[in-house]
Amino acid sequence: MRIAEFDIEVEHKGIKNIHLAVYPPDGRVHISVPDYMKDDEVSMFLYSKLPWIRKRHEEVLAQERQDEREYISGESHYLLGRRYLLKVIPTTERAHIIKKVKYLEMYVRKDAGTERRRAVMEEFYRIELRPVLEAFVKKWAEAMDENPSSFEWSILLMQKQWGSCLTSARKIQFNLLLSRVPLRCIEYIVVHEMAHLKEHRHNKDFMAMLDNFLPDWQLRKKELDEFIALPMTMTAI
Repeated sequence: MRIAEFDIEVEHKGIKNIHLAVYPPDGRVHISVPDYMKDDEVSMFLYSKLPWIRKRHEEVLAQERQDEREYISGESHYLLGRRYLLKVIPTTERAHIIKKVKYLEMYVRKDAGTERRRAVMEEFYRIELRPVLEAFVKKWAEAMDENPSSFEWSILLMQKQWGSCLTSARKIQFNLLLSRVPLRCIEYIVVHEMAHLKEHRHNKDFMAMLDNFLPDWQLRKKELDEFIALPMTMTAI
């Protein structure tokens, strides 16, 4: 839907309230509205919110975002929401990373290129993320009355989704990039994907589950959408 200078994504869903958001990094505007709302009603609402949309759009475009990493000394890298500086240290031993208070020390061969350093960082992220996910999955399996042995989960590097759930097969995949974001945001994604074990669609029953299990999920989602260490647009709902 075109409103003034904005092309706005409109999504009709089985929800009670309107959700309007402007997403980084490119200022994409999205609105979720109840199924019963007509296009002219949506249009009137959006025009009433146009000053807010313009202000938020400017704020999003002004946000600093991390560019493509080269994995060289001095770069900023994030782990579980905390910023670390990278130190690349030559070694003839096995490549590995040691976490210090303010630094991530990456030990690699002197001739290791960008792809090799990226692979070492991704393996480090996987090692750090797995116990966090294990703890959250265990916690929410109990809260949601799910048997942990009745479903599978894994970690995969994905480009456009924080997670995915194949409800029929009871298989969940979590994005490796969750290793960069705060624990609160990781927990939101765990709850989101585990709710899909019960309901595949983003309908009113699904939303009700999120509201029941994690009442502040929308705030956590906003924190996740705006996290500085994410150069790409990711989606959960």
